[in-house]
Amino acid sequence: MGRPVPAMPRELPGCLAGYAFPGNIRELRAMLYDAVSLTAGPTLALDGIQAAVGRCDACREAPPANLFAGCDRLPTFAEAAELLVDEALARAGGNQTLAARLLGVSQPALSKRLKARRE
Repeated sequence: MGRPVPAMPRELPGCLAGYAFPGNIRELRAMLYDAVSLTAGPTLALDGIQAAVGRCDACREAPPANLFAGCDRLPTFAEAAELLVDEALARAGGNQTLAARLLGVSQPALSKRLKARRE
């Protein structure tokens, strides 16, 4: 489009993960082209995406900076990793490839973690 690539807002993965995408990748591509065309600043505008997927909780508000601030007991790394994997799989509807993308890891890495969990 001849524009600089805008930064992705933190809310974007949560919004997209909660949408079924009946139009598959073509719908996603069109949504992102629309968002880029509406973007005037350095960060991708969410208005077009919110209109297409509906206002989801993840789009309305950013998560708090520290999720563990109010906890009496901090989870261990292993507990936190399991919770993250479970949540990513739930948001991805069981799709390991999408869950891995949400977590910022490769699909084989996620698959290896899930296999180790079963053993």
